[in-house]
Amino acid sequence: SPRRGALVAWESTVPASAAGPPPRRAGRCFRPGRGSDGCSIAGRSSRGLGADMSNVQAYLLYEAIEAVLPCLVEGFGGVEQAGERVVDGEGKIRHTAVRFGDGEVLLGSPGGDYRAPRATGVRTAMVHVFVADVDAHFARAAAFGGAEVVDPVAEASYGRRYSVRDPEGQTWWFAERAAPGASGGRGAGEG
Repeated sequence: SPRRGALVAWESTVPASAAGPPPRRAGRCFRPGRGSDGCSIAGRSSRGLGADMSNVQAYLLYEAIEAVLPCLVEGFGGVEQAGERVVDGEGKIRHTAVRFGDGEVLLGSPGGDYRAPRATGVRTAMVHVFVADVDAHFARAAAFGGAEVVDPVAEASYGRRYSVRDPEGQTWWFAERAAPGASGGRGAGEG
């Protein structure tokens, strides 16, 4: 059973087409037991699992997506996906998606009982992203004012990596893959 206040369904107003680009949805989001809450879903994609999508996606909850999105895009180099942004009647972003290479991280607004990792002091999840040049990526993230460096660039059995926290305390790891044959795989306790 969905948690009260969670976004759980779409009312579709645009039929799927048998040919052409992936079907699109437009409509309103609604919450269980409360009916429509007036969210706009301009061009919301209803893509099925295609060749351009990973079959696993992280979904992170943020109290203020608007505040963390610049960090993820400008600081970490992600790309907000067109047509994924869901905005409520007050202009607050309730959902969006950010692409990192061939992976996507979904961002959502939680219900009233949610507390961000920074507020609780408890880390509940981490996101791990491989990048082409970890040193250049680290320089970019460190220069962006909204990110807190947790671990600077260091060697690991699977490549060079570092970690940062975004403005709400979510932990992100960025790594450069080791050259083939240069690594024996992940060591115990490394992640």
